[in-house]
Amino acid sequence: MMQLIGLAGISPEVIAELKKGRPRTVEFVSAQNVVSASAVKVGDPVFLSSVPQDDLTAGDPGIIATVTASATTMQRISSTVPGVYYEERERLSVRLQLKIACTSHVKRVLDRGCCKILLVDVVECSCPRAK
Repeated sequence: MMQLIGLAGISPEVIAELKKGRPRTVEFVSAQNVVSASAVKVGDPVFLSSVPQDDLTAGDPGIIATVTASATTMQRISSTVPGVYYEERERLSVRLQLKIACTSHVKRVLDRGCCKILLVDVVECSCPRAK
């Protein structure tokens, strides 16, 4: 078993695109995935699943991918209605370039929760992709 940072609730289309074998850049904006994605470094393996974090349990499928590039961005957004209100917000996002290593599944969820890094034990790759 391998202990990895997990990214959950990823669209099946994104996972299907990664399974084609070419590196793809994915932008994470959901709070839970931003917390987890900001903890990985280039070269780290991560587990991605289309199952939402709250529903992730043993046996759920996903893929293991290697991080080939990483960038964190803060965007400031402001809205104004003259004389009525002024609103300023910030949006934090993390972009990871990922390359598939193999398919896998969850053995157990080690840690999850609000503002926590999702940690999962996954089955090690039995047929890793040739480099």
